[in-house]
Amino acid sequence: REESRKEDPASKPDWLALLGRLCAARGARRARPLLDALYALPPPPTPPDDPTDALEVASYNIELAHAPPPMPPLEAIVGTLLDHGGLPLATELATNSLELGSGEISGGLQTRLLAAHLAEDRAAGEKLLDADTFPEADPQATAQTCEELGLYARAIRLHPSADEVGRLICESAVDVSTAVEAIGRMGPPQGLAAVGRLVDTDTPEAAAKAVAAAIALHGTLGHSELASLFRPKEAGDNRERALLDYLRARVAAAGDDAALTFEYLGACCAAGQVDELERVTRDRSIAYDAVQACTLLREAGGAAGKDPRPLINVCDRHNLFGELATALLARRQLRHLMLYVRSVNRAASAPVCAALLEAGCEAARVAEVVSPLHAPSAPAVLGSMLDAECQADVVASLLEPLDGTHLAQDDSLAASLIEAAVGRNKLPLLKPWLDARKAEGLPPGAPNSEAIEGAIKQIKKWW
Repeated sequence: REESRKEDPASKPDWLALLGRLCAARGARRARPLLDALYALPPPPTPPDDPTDALEVASYNIELAHAPPPMPPLEAIVGTLLDHGGLPLATELATNSLELGSGEISGGLQTRLLAAHLAEDRAAGEKLLDADTFPEADPQATAQTCEELGLYARAIRLHPSADEVGRLICESAVDVSTAVEAIGRMGPPQGLAAVGRLVDTDTPEAAAKAVAAAIALHGTLGHSELASLFRPKEAGDNRERALLDYLRARVAAAGDDAALTFEYLGACCAAGQVDELERVTRDRSIAYDAVQACTLLREAGGAAGKDPRPLINVCDRHNLFGELATALLARRQLRHLMLYVRSVNRAASAPVCAALLEAGCEAARVAEVVSPLHAPSAPAVLGSMLDAECQADVVASLLEPLDGTHLAQDDSLAASLIEAAVGRNKLPLLKPWLDARKAEGLPPGAPNSEAIEGAIKQIKKWW
C-alpha cells in the first residue's frame, strides 16, 4: 500500500499486482504473509439501508474511500501464483476451496493446475489424476498434455474421442494390453474402426495389437468383421500374418469349430503355410469337415499343392483313400502314395488299388504302389487287378511275397485268393503262385493246403 502511495497518494493498492510483484521479486513462497493479510482484511463497508439519507450516504462514502480494496477472487489469486511459479501454494489454496465446495476454482484453472503438476512431476501429477483432485479439469486438454509428455496410457484413458484413442493406440510406445483395454471400452463400430486403424498402420507392432484385440474381443466385435479387416491386399503383407495369427489363436481355443478350422486351412493354403497345414490336419483334437478339407487341399496351388502331407493326413484320418489316390495320381506323386501305403497304412492298399485302376493308371504301376502286398487286403487287390485285365506276370509278381508264412497266419488266405480268381474266371493266372506254395510244402489237412491242392486240380482239369 505504501509503495502504491509513493506514486499516487490517493491510490489504493492493487492486490493482484502486488502479489505478482512480490512473487517475481522474492519467490512465490514469500507470498504467504501477504495472503494471510488479504484473508484478514475487514469486510467492505455496508451500504446504507436508506439511500435517501444524506448522512448515512456520506458516512458510507467516507468509509469506502478510506477502506482498503477487498480481497481479490480466489480464482485470480491462484492464477497469479501459478503464473509466477507458486504451484504448491496455488494447489493448496485450490484444493482447500474444492474440499469446501465453494465453487471458486473454475474447470479451466483446474486444468492448468493439473497440467502444471504433470509437467513438473509426472508421478505426482498421476496421483492427482488417480485421486480425481481436480474433478472439473478438461479431459481432452489433460489428455493432450499427457500425450505431449509421453504418458500415452493416461492420454488414452482420458480422451473422450474414440477417433483420438484410435490414433493414440497406433503409437509404438503404447503396449498391447493398453491397446486392447482401450478398444474394449469402445462400442463395436468404434472398436472395429480402431482395429482397422491398427491394421492400416502396417507395422508388426500395430499388427500384434490388432491381433490381440481381435482374439480378446471377437465376441463383441464380430468374427466375420474382424477377419475381413485382416484380409491381405497382397501376398506377404502384415495383414496376411495377422490373419494367420488371429485364426490360429481362435482354432486353438475352439478346436471343435469345424467352420473356423476350414477358414484357417484356407488362409494357410493362400499363404503357403504347409507346415501349419500339416500340423492342423494331423491334430485329432481339431475338428474339420473332411470332404471340404480334402477338396480344398486337392485344389490348392503353390506350396500347398506340392506338399502331400496335409492331404495324406486328412484322407488317412477320415478313410478317404480313393480321393487320396486319385489326387496324388493327378499330381504325379505316386511315390508319396507308395510310401504311405507301405509305411503308414497298409490296410489302405485295396481302396488305393481300385481307385488308381479306375482312374486309368497302368496295372504294373499300381502293383508297384501296393507292393509288398498286405495279406488281409490281398483278395480285394487281386480282384481289382483281375477286373482291370492285368497281365499274368503282374499278378505273379504281386502275389509272390505271400509265402507260407502268411498262409500259416491266415487259414483262409488261399481260399479267398482262389475265390477272387474263380469268380472272374481267371484261376489259371494264379498257377505260378499255387505251384510255388505247393513246392514250399503244404501242411497236411490245413485249410490253405486243401484249397491250393483243389485249385491246382481244377486248373489241370479245365485248362
